[in-house]
Amino acid sequence: DLNCVPYYKNSEVSVWGYMLTAGVPLGWIDWKRASMIYGPTRFRAAAEHVAAALQEGERKRVEVRASLVPFQGGQCLMLTLVYGLSDEVQCMDFQMVDNRNADICDRPPNGHASPKALEHAPIRIGVFIEELADYGLAAVAVMCGQGLTEHVALVERQLKQGCPQGMHPPFEGLVVYAAASTAASEDSGVAPPLLSSPAAMAATMARLGLGP
Repeated sequence: DLNCVPYYKNSEVSVWGYMLTAGVPLGWIDWKRASMIYGPTRFRAAAEHVAAALQEGERKRVEVRASLVPFQGGQCLMLTLVYGLSDEVQCMDFQMVDNRNADICDRPPNGHASPKALEHAPIRIGVFIEELADYGLAAVAVMCGQGLTEHVALVERQLKQGCPQGMHPPFEGLVVYAAASTAASEDSGVAPPLLSSPAAMAATMARLGLGP
């Protein structure tokens, strides 16, 4: 099982997330070891698991869900992978994109990204998508969650243009959309909507190979 019980208030974090949110603050491991050893090891195991779970002979479509969460005084980009009808690998990747501004990260209504986080988050999402491709996994949708719901156009533009520094190529045909609900909105008392948005439905259809 790639996931553990709910631990972090903004998500049901994985073992990798647990090692960061618990192990680093408690001094069990340092950030360098977490990001250079545990992170890549977990990513590889998760990617292999998902690739094996999806049917052979078909394009292995997946969805990336990105959120900013407060951690150690800064803003971290948490990336969750969705595949099949509703299976998830939660917190498959966790990267610091700003070492400050944790206080605004989960502030209502839907969290707020710092300028530095907005500079780095789209690049990291693109690198994540490119790394998935090494395992035959094709990202067809990106959900912009907490801290990123108001920046869908920015994320979409940068992903489709590619990284100027050459860290990832352009990605065409992605469905990029805003989450209908976030931890910040739910913590402030706003209930999640009962129905999915048209964009979320389009992402699901693309993931299941039912789109145009």
